[in-house]
Amino acid sequence: MKKAQEVFPEPEPITELMFSVPHGGANTKVPIATSISWPELQSILANIFSVPPKDVRVAYRFSTSTWTLGYNHLTNKNTLQSLFIDAINAVHTLEKSRRQGNHRKNFVVEIKDTREPQKTKRDKKKKAKQTQKGAMKVTTIAHVRCKP
Repeated sequence: MKKAQEVFPEPEPITELMFSVPHGGANTKVPIATSISWPELQSILANIFSVPPKDVRVAYRFSTSTWTLGYNHLTNKNTLQSLFIDAINAVHTLEKSRRQGNHRKNFVVEIKDTREPQKTKRDKKKKAKQTQKGAMKVTTIAHVRCKP
């Protein structure tokens, strides 16, 4: 006997995605329509960052992606269109996974402000080691000068 396959309704069209934008030490969640233009999105982000639209420099990744994948630059209408195509596919994949009971995570487009370099834990450790080494060199040099 053949097993009956479950029939799922067609997914509803996605008209809006939730964006998580860092601002003031926390994240601001902003719903963004999938039909938005690049200049309109630039304007929204510029208002959040308190900069002119031409100064908006951002990258994105999806909350469902592994953190090792990193961010993708979001710089113009082509990269915005690519974001929406990839996001819609990711949301549909997430919905299929949820129906099977595998995923509970919500989908969010995570935005990163790339105007200023981001410090990582590795950078902090490296700087601390350099400071310690520098301090040792200064001590050694001072010690050498003290010898008669």
